[in-house]
Amino acid sequence: MKAIALVPGTTTVSLKDVPEPAIEHTDDIKIKISQVGICGTDREQAEGGRADAPPGRGN
Repeated sequence: MKAIALVPGTTTVSLKDVPEPAIEHTDDIKIKISQVGICGTDREQAEGGRADAPPGRGN
């Protein structure tokens, strides 16, 4: 599946192939997304960011 990826602390944004999430627990669900949007926070992050990546998700 495709995902938009931002390198933390940069303005580098790219489209990447990533594995489809798997159902691993009995209370996991998968949903099909039909539309997405970009909000102001997304734009701020792509312009240089205002927050750090979650632990374990940085470069």
